[in-house]
Amino acid sequence: MECLKAQQLLSESIEGIADEVELEEAHAHCAGCAECAQFLRMTERLAKLPAPKASTELIDRLVCLGSKEAILLREGAASATEHVETEKAPSAEKPTRFLPNWWAPRLTAFAAVAAMLLVALVATGISLGGLLGQQAATDTLSRDGADSETVKDSPVATAPSTAESTQGAAEFGQVTAPPYIVIDGLVYAPTGPRTVEAASLITATPVLTSLDTGANPTTLQSYRIDNVPLVAVLQLADGTYLGFSVVTRSFGGATFVLESGSLLTAYGQWPTLPARFQIPTSPDGSPTFSFFGKDDARVLIYVPAGGQAAKGFAVAPGTAPNDPAVGNPNWTWWRPE
Repeated sequence: MECLKAQQLLSESIEGIADEVELEEAHAHCAGCAECAQFLRMTERLAKLPAPKASTELIDRLVCLGSKEAILLREGAASATEHVETEKAPSAEKPTRFLPNWWAPRLTAFAAVAAMLLVALVATGISLGGLLGQQAATDTLSRDGADSETVKDSPVATAPSTAESTQGAAEFGQVTAPPYIVIDGLVYAPTGPRTVEAASLITATPVLTSLDTGANPTTLQSYRIDNVPLVAVLQLADGTYLGFSVVTRSFGGATFVLESGSLLTAYGQWPTLPARFQIPTSPDGSPTFSFFGKDDARVLIYVPAGGQAAKGFAVAPGTAPNDPAVGNPNWTWWRPE
């Protein structure tokens, strides 16, 4: 038996599709062939390896981040295949085959695995991060492409500095913060005057704020409505009520709320990180946070070391004015609803 045939049978034996009689002949051949004997030992080790299984965290990140990249990869592969087939010159001669037929499905499988790995690397930002550091991994994810059918390069996907954030916000007309208040650590924005029934009100923590009056802050009583945490009202000095709704963003289809580490005693003040977090000293979030992926709006998010985004994440300064963070020059923290 030739070596190539023996190695073919040994490879097929891993998948359980080799003919038993021929497989015995292949084993007999290996007894007198050092090269094939080494190949046999390799296949036996491969056969004993457990099937690879992706972690739940990796699956979540791929589902959230990799769908577009996967589609683009498949479309690119299909386009390339179609282009090759349409431009293939007809020939009466049988094409030269450099590998035997039985290698074709294996090469296809290897290509599929390579494609899956490429999607995973692009989606999660792993790429060459292990060799070149987090900057290279972050650069890999600098392609936004959310509003385009083709992948385009966007600015480097790292959090801008505070100065850059303030300048960028000013260019969009975002000079001051939105009209915010803080109730029990969560940031709320006004929704307008409210008419409420007293029976639906549940007393919450009083709020020290001057709203937009420009006067000294005063304490106003806040209430939940039917104990719904995302909605609140303030009772003004004249006895009327002003409605508020908590500021939220979405990740993996779940709602996350904006938490502030500082009291906002007047409209136009920016929320800050909760006191339990050290303010990052680097645009990549270090030493407090590390890059995780993107939320549902494709904004970069960061988590504490060893943390999971499902338990809360940070957003870098200088987001777009239409983002829930509206160009905040500070890092912001978003926790599950």
